[in-house]
Amino acid sequence: MKYRFLLILFATSLTYTQTVYAFDAPNATASTQTFQFGEKTFPVSAINFRGYNYVKLEDLCKSLNIDVALDWPNRTVYMDKTKAYSGLRPLNGTLDHECRVIGGLDKQWPGAFTSTSPETAELKGLKVITAFIEDKTKERGLADPDSGPGLDLLNINGINYCSLLTFAFANNIEVSFNVDTNTVLLDKTKPWVSDLHNDWNWWIWVDRGVRYIDAAGEPVFRKNEALSGKYSTELDVFQDGVLMAAQYEAHPYADIYRVTEYATSPDFPIREFVLYDTGFQFRFPASAPGAENLGKALSPVLNRNNVWSNDFLRRQRQVISVIINGIYADGFLEGGGPTNGEPAFYQYIFAKPYPRGGLQTLRIEIHGSQNQDVISAP
Repeated sequence: MKYRFLLILFATSLTYTQTVYAFDAPNATASTQTFQFGEKTFPVSAINFRGYNYVKLEDLCKSLNIDVALDWPNRTVYMDKTKAYSGLRPLNGTLDHECRVIGGLDKQWPGAFTSTSPETAELKGLKVITAFIEDKTKERGLADPDSGPGLDLLNINGINYCSLLTFAFANNIEVSFNVDTNTVLLDKTKPWVSDLHNDWNWWIWVDRGVRYIDAAGEPVFRKNEALSGKYSTELDVFQDGVLMAAQYEAHPYADIYRVTEYATSPDFPIREFVLYDTGFQFRFPASAPGAENLGKALSPVLNRNNVWSNDFLRRQRQVISVIINGIYADGFLEGGGPTNGEPAFYQYIFAKPYPRGGLQTLRIEIHGSQNQDVISAP
């Protein structure tokens, strides 16, 4: 089988002496998460660095029963999840000691990698070859066979740790994070959750592949993910309205919003909310009951020319109210009504950034068409 080697993310020049690292490197701490592999929980040594988990490569392959081999002369790791683990095998003249060092079992020798990090913690990359990586490379039709993600290694106090997310992505393994039990779950029988937009955008993909779940296995949502109507309790909160509360929580890999309340009138047309850093979006289909009336109510308070005034914000608030941490958050509504049967698209841009303490709760109230007679375009 002909392998196509991928990009070394960081240079691996061997001309300098390796620095001896202390574990108290900035942003590096012992991970507090429990790690579950399939149906089993294994004790593994893990480091949290800049919010991401790093686990010894040997532990990851052994816990998930994945075949792994090292070609040190070519700085390449081969992994095959369809074959059983039998230790980190040496290839192409690789020494057993080199396997133990890269696997995280022994301290690395001076000069194995060169540190250029100002934070006294070293992050380097190796080429990685798996069936998934090869298939993706062919799918993309890359002219440069050396483009793609590498296998990130973090060195703390002379011991190498592998990025859990780059490992999971390379092997097409699902990663879930249980926010209630603080547990990371890896399941090699299920595929990596692709990026919502482009899972080959190297600076985005790593934190896109984690599913967030609660103790019941139900999903919770990161920033930029839709909050769907499945959370609706079908309460008649307004005659024509919807109210949502979302709790902001900081977790490994990314921050999330946990829906604490979602109530809407029966058959209210809004079907989807999307939260993001500077505001939110919502959509509703033209065919939904009440969509025409809602569109008529929102249209007069759309800010089409970025025109701001206290009077405009007052009139806009009569139709749509946004409350962050119990305080009204003024902003402006953009978008337009349904066209050609497609869902209407609106977005609300906050006039000010989130409070310094972070977004704790968000409530959105849309007050129907009863106020339409007092609303006029700015």
